[in-house]
Amino acid sequence: MRNNPYKYGFRETSTFDASHPAHDLVGQREDGGDWIGAPIYSMEDGVVVRTWDWTGTTKGNDLGGNWVIIANENRFWYYGHLKSREVTLGESIAEGEIIGFQGATGFVTGEHLHFQLRTGDSWETGRSTNIWDFLRDYEDKPATGYIEYPVMSGDSLWSIAKQFLGNGRRWGEIKGYTGDPARLPIGQLLYIPTSGISGKRKYVVVPGDTLWGIAQYELGDGRRWIEIKGYTGDPSQLPIGTVLYLPK
Repeated sequence: MRNNPYKYGFRETSTFDASHPAHDLVGQREDGGDWIGAPIYSMEDGVVVRTWDWTGTTKGNDLGGNWVIIANENRFWYYGHLKSREVTLGESIAEGEIIGFQGATGFVTGEHLHFQLRTGDSWETGRSTNIWDFLRDYEDKPATGYIEYPVMSGDSLWSIAKQFLGNGRRWGEIKGYTGDPARLPIGQLLYIPTSGISGKRKYVVVPGDTLWGIAQYELGDGRRWIEIKGYTGDPSQLPIGTVLYLPK
């Protein structure tokens, strides 16, 4: 399952609450600016169970402009106000497939995506759910090929990708973040692909190790411990056998 329906980041212009049980999002380009007409990607595999083509009014189904609902088991994902849709009723959709483009159709004050999730037996009877809470609880940890990394003060997806993967533009390969990628909660676990780690060498923690000691011995200066990546939890308590990543 994806972390959000955009290729890069987004900003949230209206949050989930009782009066607005959805999220209004504006996609962003790689450089962080607003992306007019941004492509919208399916959050997960599913089937298109409902669609609507805007007729130009702001009544009834037209409120959402051009919209699509994609279902997977008991999850119903609504993507609204699309400029255009690229999928048809009954079509099977793969996770990450483009389903349409961000627009300003229907009842809107500006271009954005109306992004909504209902869980239940159907869209009509389902319960609207805060998507970021849902994703936070969803069991989607990569099984293999990733290391865990806890977000630290000052971190951003760009800086983490630059440190581990050698290029900030590769931040989209990092898994585990939910909500706004520009606001990473300190301590949140992210998952970084080990196959892409650039400019790092492995070090396995042995009894008696501390980050300061490892940095002093391996890097020549204990103060460089902040450059060591891969530890989780309290940095003063390193579990024996933990794989750390040091600068080459």
